[in-house]
Amino acid sequence: MQPTLYSYTAAFQEKAAQELGCLPPPCRRNVVSEDCSAVGTFVEDYGSVRAEIRAIEDR
Repeated sequence: MQPTLYSYTAAFQEKAAQELGCLPPPCRRNVVSEDCSAVGTFVEDYGSVRAEIRAIEDR
């Protein structure tokens, strides 16, 4: 079974980029620190998963 990839409008993506820009840099996975963002790490991981799904779709 293949998960659904959702599409986002340019305006929605811009708002997300602005919000992400306010975060500190992503943390190393599973490392808790005050000077990094766990949410940023989640977003990076999500981007990797989306890229992998796209590669499967392109087969």
